[in-house]
Amino acid sequence: MGELSNALGMDRTTVVAALKPLTGRGLVNVGVDAADRRARSIVLSDKDRLALQEALPRWESAQAGLLAATAVGLTSRGVPMVSFQRLRKANMATPQASR
Repeated sequence: MGELSNALGMDRTTVVAALKPLTGRGLVNVGVDAADRRARSIVLSDKDRLALQEALPRWESAQAGLLAATAVGLTSRGVPMVSFQRLRKANMATPQASR
């Protein structure tokens, strides 16, 4: 969990909470890590891994569009800084029907 939370830039408890509905729906399995019994491992089934591979390009495209419309730079950790003024302008330019 610690490795995943670091990679996501999220607090460990937030990652655990976010995984609960996914494990409940059978999308991920959380188990004891074989190498370190104190740690947890997160495993996707082959079906779920394929779904992730199919969804990832669409997510990356949406993320890039949002950042292009709103980002004004990067923090010292490499995280995009968002201008809420630019975000509001981008949102106002979006046709009402597509929201």
